[in-house]
Amino acid sequence: MTEIMRVTEIQAKFESEWVLIDDPETDESLEVKGGKVLWHSKDRDEVYRKATGKLEIMPLCGRIVPELEGYGFREVIYRNYRIVYRLTDDDTIEILAVVHGAREIKKVFHEEWELG
Repeated sequence: MTEIMRVTEIQAKFESEWVLIDDPETDESLEVKGGKVLWHSKDRDEVYRKATGKLEIMPLCGRIVPELEGYGFREVIYRNYRIVYRLTDDDTIEILAVVHGAREIKKVFHEEWELG
């Protein structure tokens, strides 16, 4: 599964399944428009394990969160969610938040984390 697929193709091929998309193509509101399906399963937890397992092997695979660039937070996209994390001084991955893509992430972090 290395081909880039549009979201409509993914939904048709993996109906009623959870999918893990690598290097997702998103629009300006971070809705996923397509990408490479790395893993799929009817079991959500299995896909979550795959997503976090990738971070264990390649902790820098996530991109820097553009809206919070100065903080060094990284993210991976899972479906319509942004999994925001950071690497601690001892290279531990710390998941900071799982935020729906429709939410304004800067506002979430400023309100809930009191970032200045």
